[in-house]
Amino acid sequence: MRRSLESLASALFHVKALQFGAFKLKLHETQPQAPLSPIYFNLRTPDNPKAGPLGADEVRQVAGALIMMIASDQIVFEGIAGIPNAGLPFVAGMQEIANGTLQVVKLQKKEEGGRRWIDHVTAKGGLHRGARVLMIDDVVTGAESKLESIKVLRKAGFIVEDLLIVIDREQGGRKLVEKEGVFVHRVFTLTDLVGFYQSKGWISMEKYNEVLKYLGITS
Repeated sequence: MRRSLESLASALFHVKALQFGAFKLKLHETQPQAPLSPIYFNLRTPDNPKAGPLGADEVRQVAGALIMMIASDQIVFEGIAGIPNAGLPFVAGMQEIANGTLQVVKLQKKEEGGRRWIDHVTAKGGLHRGARVLMIDDVVTGAESKLESIKVLRKAGFIVEDLLIVIDREQGGRKLVEKEGVFVHRVFTLTDLVGFYQSKGWISMEKYNEVLKYLGITS
């Protein structure tokens, strides 16, 4: 498993899924005074409204890693829901690996006044009320879309106790989700990834320390 995760981390780096600079994140919509992030992960595909660099091979690798996490963490579920839009390609990749046997619940966004939020369920995958649904997404930062999704899925009658993500940016979102009774399973933390990249010599010690300082971690 470790070798597979290192291969995925390498792939994300080489397709330029991470960038360094000064970035606004979704959390800045509600916390405009928060410091700009020195690092940004774009785990989106080219067809996403906010286009990203992940091709079919990278999506397949991510989907494989998510399925490995389900097995290693022994996550129990009856259906999966990708949080739109970034989580949807990973659900499709997982469905491909599972030969179409997964029950997929579809969440939809609503847009009004320039704001978008998770609003309703459009398909229930044939699941009954009380079925356990595992949420899938790319990154957790401030957790706004995750909290919206929990509310919508529970309103639709599903049990939601697990969220599986690719990267935890370690900025409080995981704790907010877990306060709602949903455990966050993560493939990587932000410090995992920058530590790996620095060990390979792909990013400088200066950049590594900059990220740790941003997160309030002393090296």
